[in-house]
Amino acid sequence: MKIKRLNWVAVAGPIVTIAFSPTLTYEPFDNVKLLLLGVFAGIGLSRFIALIKENRTKQLRVVAAAIGVFYSALFIPMVFSQAPLSQQIFGVAGRSLGFLHYFFLGLILLGALTETRDSAISNFLNGLTITGLFESFYGILQYLKLEPVNWENENNWVFGTFGNPNFLSAFVGISVSASLFMCFQNQGSHWKLLNVSNVVLGTTMAALSDSIQGLVLIAVSLSILVIVLTFLKSKLLGIAVSVASAFSFVVAILGILQIGPLTRFLYQESTSLRGDYWRAGIAMAKENLLTGVGLDSYVDFFRQFRDAKTGQRRGLDIYSDSAHNLLIDLAATGGLLLLISYLFINVLVVTSIIRVSKASDQLKIESFALPIIWLAFQIQTLISINVSSLAIWGWITAGLILSQRRSLDLKINETGRARVKRSKSKNELAAATLAIIFILFVFPLLRSDLRLGSALKSNNSSDLINTVTSWPRSCYLMAKAEEAYSEAGANDLALQISIKSVESNPRCFDSWRHIAENPNATKSQQVEAFARLRSLDPLLD
Repeated sequence: MKIKRLNWVAVAGPIVTIAFSPTLTYEPFDNVKLLLLGVFAGIGLSRFIALIKENRTKQLRVVAAAIGVFYSALFIPMVFSQAPLSQQIFGVAGRSLGFLHYFFLGLILLGALTETRDSAISNFLNGLTITGLFESFYGILQYLKLEPVNWENENNWVFGTFGNPNFLSAFVGISVSASLFMCFQNQGSHWKLLNVSNVVLGTTMAALSDSIQGLVLIAVSLSILVIVLTFLKSKLLGIAVSVASAFSFVVAILGILQIGPLTRFLYQESTSLRGDYWRAGIAMAKENLLTGVGLDSYVDFFRQFRDAKTGQRRGLDIYSDSAHNLLIDLAATGGLLLLISYLFINVLVVTSIIRVSKASDQLKIESFALPIIWLAFQIQTLISINVSSLAIWGWITAGLILSQRRSLDLKINETGRARVKRSKSKNELAAATLAIIFILFVFPLLRSDLRLGSALKSNNSSDLINTVTSWPRSCYLMAKAEEAYSEAGANDLALQISIKSVESNPRCFDSWRHIAENPNATKSQQVEAFARLRSLDPLLD
């Protein structure tokens, strides 16, 4: 396994983003992406270990300590909350945002921290451009009904390789935001053409995606670009444009919130829904401030903590598996320490941006590319879900920004330039070994997904039951199997799965409902099921 130090940050984002498995697995996106996160986490950890052995600078120790505290905070809900352990490790089906997701991202950040060469950063930015072009082109094919993959797409979504139009829109917004600044790079004309093309196609794709996330990110980045350009011409003009941009931003935010003249252009119903999700998540966090409700377990507590306004707006059958805000999600599911540790990592990134910008002799527009990617990612996390295919770009970018600060410190402190000659073969062996170990961490989840896909294709009821009831169990998948068997009249099989489901996750609302409605359930089982349903959803009559 040959791993080039120059290229891994350039290929990690594109590979994780583009990867999907439409035929082999039941869940075609998130589990495969989580597996690949593990591969690059292994590479990142091997790079960081090699670096820390050579040169233990203060910054390396601080960043490593920050990631260590973040990891420690991840363990608190796993130990003290009552959420199922397997769900906290792997995450809920269709998201996979449990412990492994954040564990891998932290190691990827540490690995990106080792990449101080300008060529590595340039390759990373070029990889983002190419991936943006690919996703825009693929999304346009979907929009034109020329999709090469036979998806079950009843809503006619345009979703690229993300499985969701909001994620696609957010990604092209991030990619276009970077390209706006990369157009000013002193590169060959072919890269300038690619970046211009990405701006045009990406903006088109964001407009076609039925989601305003990408357009918002592009508008913010374009405003910053205009401010930078005007400041280079005239400081007074730059101040005037900054004030005008700030005013426009406030008006736009009010329009998104259904206030003011831009409401009919910017407001979407999903904005109100996000408000519902945020209030439920904040309520969860307040009541479970120290431990959270359990990693990626928002869905199990949503009905309990949603308010009457939410129930009236959408009905009692509607639920959510995320607060659609990363900060609220971390606080609600992981507790206060997890939120604080995550914020501290980002404070380190902000201070690095300021330190590097102050040390620059000349303002270069293209030097804003990394901070813009990081900023666009942070904005996206305030209104959406932290899925792997978006998160990897934010965490690699954070690592590269920190690496710029490290590079600057090494130039200032000449003694910091001492190097121990690396053994390339040992580094590659360590990277391969760690990648394999992390693949094994994810293997139970992927194996279950593969078996489920195979059982559904063969229509083998025995294989299906064994698959959905084996470890790691998923409340969502078992509820789907229960529903399928109930509709087929196989009530005994449905009840068998329901009982196993609530044994592993007593907060599995859908399984309790299936027990309550199953004609083969005993009277005592139905009475218990109704009691559980009322405790899980206080709004039920």
